[in-house]
Order: sequence, then C-alpha cells, then structure tokens
Amino acid sequence: MDTLELEQAIRENPTNLQNYLVYGDVLQERGDPRGELMALQHARLLNPQDKRLRGAETAFIAEEQEALLGQLVENLDSLHLDWHMGFIRSARVFGGASLSKRRPLERVLEELFDHPSSVFLEELCLGSFRWRRQTELTAAELLEGFAERFSGLRSLFLFDDSVEREGDVGGLFGPDCRLEVLSVSGALGLGASIEAPGLRELHLHHAEEEDMQASLEALASSELAGMESLSLWCPDGTEADEIWPALVNKKLRTLRVWNLEDGLPIVDKLLASSQLEQLEILDMSGCGLDGSAARTLLRSRGKLENLRQLWLDGNHLGEGDREALAREYSNLRAEEQLPVDEVLPYWSDGEEPSLLACKALAMLPESPFAEEALAYLRVAPQGGRMLYNRASLMMLEGRYDEALPLARASVGLPDPVFIKMAYDNVAIAHGYRGDFDTAIEIARRSLLVYPNKANPFAILIDALRHQRRMEEALREVERGQGCVDGTPEGMALLQDCMLTYVVDGNPAAALRLYNAFLAEHGAPRGTLMACASIVHSHLGDRASAHKCLHRAEEANCRDPIVEHATACLFALQGKQKSARLALERARKAGYPEMHLCLHEDPLLSKL
Repeated sequence: MDTLELEQAIRENPTNLQNYLVYGDVLQERGDPRGELMALQHARLLNPQDKRLRGAETAFIAEEQEALLGQLVENLDSLHLDWHMGFIRSARVFGGASLSKRRPLERVLEELFDHPSSVFLEELCLGSFRWRRQTELTAAELLEGFAERFSGLRSLFLFDDSVEREGDVGGLFGPDCRLEVLSVSGALGLGASIEAPGLRELHLHHAEEEDMQASLEALASSELAGMESLSLWCPDGTEADEIWPALVNKKLRTLRVWNLEDGLPIVDKLLASSQLEQLEILDMSGCGLDGSAARTLLRSRGKLENLRQLWLDGNHLGEGDREALAREYSNLRAEEQLPVDEVLPYWSDGEEPSLLACKALAMLPESPFAEEALAYLRVAPQGGRMLYNRASLMMLEGRYDEALPLARASVGLPDPVFIKMAYDNVAIAHGYRGDFDTAIEIARRSLLVYPNKANPFAILIDALRHQRRMEEALREVERGQGCVDGTPEGMALLQDCMLTYVVDGNPAAALRLYNAFLAEHGAPRGTLMACASIVHSHLGDRASAHKCLHRAEEANCRDPIVEHATACLFALQGKQKSARLALERARKAGYPEMHLCLHEDPLLSKL
C-alpha cells in the first residue's frame, strides 16, 4: 500500500490505529518527526496514566514545533492544536495578537489546511471574534473561499459576533459534505437549505430573531435523516410555531431548546407526534413552561421511556409540579422556577420603580424591600445584569447557596449580552457547593456556544480536577491554554491550568506556562504570583517560591491563595504545624476546596 492509499485508508477509518502505525514506519524511515511523535502518542494511548510518556510527548512537540508546524509557529498565540497519532486532529483559531493585516485569518487558515501535519484534520473551531478585525474579507467571502475545505471536516464550529448578517454557511452543503457536527453562532446563517448526508449534530445560537427565523426555515426544508442532536438558543421573541416545522420528521436523540417565550406548544406537539421513540435528552430550560406542561409530561411518561435526562430549569413550575415530575422522571432537573405573577408594587405615587433604585435596595440584604426589589429585577429588561451583580457579590462573600438562585434567574432574563457571564456564575456556584457534575455540564454547554471563552474552561478544569478525573482535566487544560491572556479571566484560567499540572505531579509544565505568560504579558497580578510560588514550592525551589510569595504580598494581594502558597512553602521547609495553620486560614477566608485538591497534592496531602 503506497502513501496516498494509506492516507485515504486513515481518513475513511480514523479509529483503525494499525493504518497509522504502518504510515508511521514510513515516516520514520524518511526522518519525518511525525513518525516519532506517532510512536510516542500510540504508547500514550496504550498507557494513558503514564506521566513519563505524557511528559515526553509534551516535550517532543515543544522541541520539534518548527518542524511539525512550519510558519504556523508564528501564530501559536491564535491557535490551539490537538495532536493525535502524530498529526493535528483538531484546531481552534481565535483572535490572538498575531492575526493582523500582515498575517490575516485567511492566510493562517490556508497554511493550516495545506500543512502536512493537518492531512487528517477533523475538527475546526473558528471564533470568537469579528471577522473584520482579523481579515479584510467579509464572512461570506471567507466562507466561500474555504467552503470545500470546511465541508471536508467532521466537526466545524463557527462564531461571528458581528451585529449584522454578513454571510451564511450554505456553500458548505452538498452531496460530498462530510460534516457530522456543525455549530453556528452569532450573525451567520444556515443558508436556504441543508444538504449534509452525515450531519448528526447541529447547534444554533442567534442573538437576532430574524437570523433564527431564517435558520429555522432552512431546517424545515431539509430532510437530515441522520441528525440525532439539535440545540437551539432562541433570541427574544421566538415563538414555538416558528420552531415546530424545523422539528418535523427529525428522529432526534437529543433536543435542547433554550429561552423560548412559550414552549408548551412544542411539548404538546412532540408528545402527540411519533418522534419520541429514541429521544434520550430533552432540555427546555427557560421556555416559559408551567403546570400545564408538567401535567402533559406526566400523562405521556410512557412515550418517553428512553429519556435519560430532562432539564426544565428557569421555567414556571410550582413545587407540586416539580415533586410530581421527580417521581416519574428520576433524571429530572428543574431548578430556579420563577412565579408567573412576580411583580413589584409601585414605590410611591403610582410611579414605576427605577432599575437603579431596585439595584440599590437589592444590594442591601437587611433592607425590608430587598426581596421585592429582586422580584422586580427578574422581570425588568435590564434586570439580568443587576441580578448577576448581586449574585457575584454574594459569591465573593462565600455565600454560594444564596447566590445560586439569583445566578440561575439571571440566565433566563432578556439581557442576551450578559448570558455568557450569567452562565459562568451558575456553574461556579454549583462547583463551590460541591455539585461538580452540574458545574461540568453547564460549563460544557457554555463552551458549545462560546468556544473561546476563558471562564467556562476554568470552571470545567476545576471541577474535573476535584473529581480526580485528571485525564479529562489535562485535555481541557490543553484546549483552554489558547484562551489565556492578560485579562482577569485569562489569568484566572492560567492559574487553574497551573494548579492542575501541580496536582498531576508535573509542576515543570506549570512553570513553562507561567514563563510563557511573563514573556508575552509581563508581570501578572498578585494571585498569579502566589500561584507561581506554589509551583516553585513543588519544584523544591525555596528561593523562587519565597520571592514570588513576597511579590504577591507586596502587591497587597488579599486572595486566600496567598495562604495556600504559604502552606506549600512551610510544608517544603518541614514546618507542618505552620502549614496546617495557613491552610486553616485559607479555608476560613473562603478558599474553595476545589482549588486545594489536598487529596492529590504531593506537598499538602499529609497535613
């Protein structure tokens, strides 16, 4: 079998490792570094817990990056690459500083697709940025120029956060389209119809009602017999009657519809149809469902015999409705239900209260009007961000149980610009309360819509680390590193990546990340210097650990991570009692156990 035949065999059956190994032998004979990387990664697949192999793989990619990537090395601040069996399996391109008029987006994409390391590229995530900032082409021109390349992938995630529609993805579709997973967000449309024989999973998130209507019409006119999963984030104003035609004759296993004003017609029509035989996941969070929907679901339990997950967060279900549903659906999740008649009396003289007045009252827990003010915020047009601010303050004070209902309420309110931050609050609150499974689920849902956002990666990594799911956590660390930057969110993510490497027994990798950040962004904030002190302590470098801790204290850093760093330095010095006292101070200051991970920390696990 010659080289071209081997490549074709691998494309047709990417799970058959034997074809890779034969190809790897050919590459090693030619002195191609991809052959050696393939051998390393195959050994890792056979021994996934072997930290020595993991370190050897990471070091090899770093040492040989110019040979493996060519000119793409110039854009590593805008790329995250996932390697599998010696080749790039997935790539994420985001708005890093190296994308410019000198090296515009289209040039980087051409180099990526043309590079020998990308011959088996299966997944591409493009976004989140405005096209015009990174290229002089319109979105339509870019999509047209790369339509053939994009349609040859298995998974494609496109995010365009420009305000006006500049293009659609219609040119990707056709009889030769290989796409199995497609996510379209922002102002990009689907086009007139979809011809993608292998499409299994589709995610749509539009901020404008007009864009969603166009996409729903395209779905309604397309057969898509193989589609198993559909997710729709509906902009304000979307009605159930607009959605239903897009669902007809779709044999779905997963259906997620979020932020619909009145989802009851969807429930009624679904249960009256013959489309439920294989439905396993139904998520209709924030869809205005009330007791009528609950009664319909109860009557039709027998039709949903394969349902594994039912999510009805942020609706209008009463306590009795939830209890009755929970008895029939053991997998039910229905948190933060909002009473339909939740309104606030006028403050005086029949005048409607201002948002600022409500915010001021709501931020004072002792105020007799606090609950009424919060109730009004839940129904006000800009109430979402007010509730978000209130939840954020509570979380800073460590009041996660109280913050969670407010955070969940802010997600379902008509303030779409704030949705991404509201979701972060919900996930963080769940994680800090010990509900890691929910935190992980919400963070992953958020990343489907915002694939280049630092906060969901940080939340996901934290929760996975706390559950000792280190292989998954390390994969997310690799995926999320591209979102590290000089913003508070980017530095918080870097901190979580570094702590994960420390817990995994690889502080050297954490130090490399930190040094790369210093080279690009300069001196960080105090919390990151405290984290660097933790890393140096685990490397046995007392002088550097003390120096970083001293700098964090000089920066007046009051975050409890300083006590964590102090405990590590004391433990390194053999001062166990002092280390325990520092840990106790960290806990009393509200430092989350999910950051400590004492059960895995080689320095602190014996305290």
